[in-house]
Amino acid sequence: MRTAVVAIVFLVAASLATVAAGERLPRIVNGVLAWDPPAVGALLCTAGGDACVPDSGSPPVPSPPLSWCTGTLIGCETFLTAAHCVCGPRTGVECNDDFPRDPSRYRVFLQHAGSVEVAGIVVHPDFVPGGLVNDVAVLQLAVPVTGIHPAVPNDLGTPGFGSSGTIVGFGRSATGLSDFGLKRAGAVVTADCGGILNDGHVCWSFEEPVGPPGGDSSTCQGDSGGPLFVDLGEGPVIAGLTSRSAPATCSPPALSIDQDVSAVLDFIVAEAGDDLGQTCGGFPAVGEGATVSYELSGTLNAGASSAAHQFSLDPGASELRVALNAFEDDGLADFDVYVRAGAPATPAQHDCAIDDEGQFGGCSLASPAAGPWHVLVTRVAGAGAYQVTAVAVPEPAHALLLVTGALVLARITRRRI
Repeated sequence: MRTAVVAIVFLVAASLATVAAGERLPRIVNGVLAWDPPAVGALLCTAGGDACVPDSGSPPVPSPPLSWCTGTLIGCETFLTAAHCVCGPRTGVECNDDFPRDPSRYRVFLQHAGSVEVAGIVVHPDFVPGGLVNDVAVLQLAVPVTGIHPAVPNDLGTPGFGSSGTIVGFGRSATGLSDFGLKRAGAVVTADCGGILNDGHVCWSFEEPVGPPGGDSSTCQGDSGGPLFVDLGEGPVIAGLTSRSAPATCSPPALSIDQDVSAVLDFIVAEAGDDLGQTCGGFPAVGEGATVSYELSGTLNAGASSAAHQFSLDPGASELRVALNAFEDDGLADFDVYVRAGAPATPAQHDCAIDDEGQFGGCSLASPAAGPWHVLVTRVAGAGAYQVTAVAVPEPAHALLLVTGALVLARITRRRI
């Protein structure tokens, strides 16, 4: 059992100016598996083929969702990511009014809430592709996410050089690997971007010798749009959004370059509106009080085609949520999850199942029984690591006043007057 601790994980962002059609955008290098913070999720592509390469012109083809970028929940219905994730890195033509962005091609996955459809996409009006200036986009979700505290955008100014931070992402761990789909985190220390790059950007260096996993990290393809968390004295805030690295090899030596969130805060606040900082659901968020999460992981392959886990629920849960994210292998891998109360789960006997194609999915049960619950993860195709997240949601406390959003908005507004 784990509590929700705000972990700062670094994402390795490949240089988007060199992204070829069909290649996904910048996963964390030398990171460790992560579930915290729950507000960090994957931006999935549901269109198939090249249709989520924004300037490819390919028509959408239904397919299992694949991890595309990373982002962070900053309100019940607001998700923050990089503009290049939905606009394209090269010309900017695909960001004007003649090339509307299609939200139906994307979905947001959160380990503690499952998948949510995207209803709208707004890109910074002064985004410059190629140079990745003002590389920020705000996505409106189709339904509110409940039970997750949103992360706070930085309103305290650009972090100074030498600031400790954490990056988080769902990208690949090295060039040449197709291990997208796992949530990872790692530590970084901010550094000089070099000359003009310091304006509007936050950077760190990824150098040899590389330290132990999680303690010395960087970003790679699939991490784009993911957060750099820095504690500037009032708790961790989103100080950067993964934008690119130079060179784009995901190997040291490299300079990782993030969009400075404080430089685009006015845009973020305007687009998020009253939803900024809101926690929805009427019950404590993950890691607080009676809302408990169980975080499971393992590896499946031809020699180990299934794995069993078990956890126990206390009385009083109103809902049990179960979610899967796993190694994708470019869409070739396919794992299933079966959940059952009181006895081992099987494909034929279960109370809740995640058995669609692909490596992202979820299921939920109302009024789950107290006592032991069994989880079976099975391999349909492919091999690799997986993460399964179960969340026991208590009965809503209707008298609970969730004022987090009002406090966040008031704090940011007060600082900017």
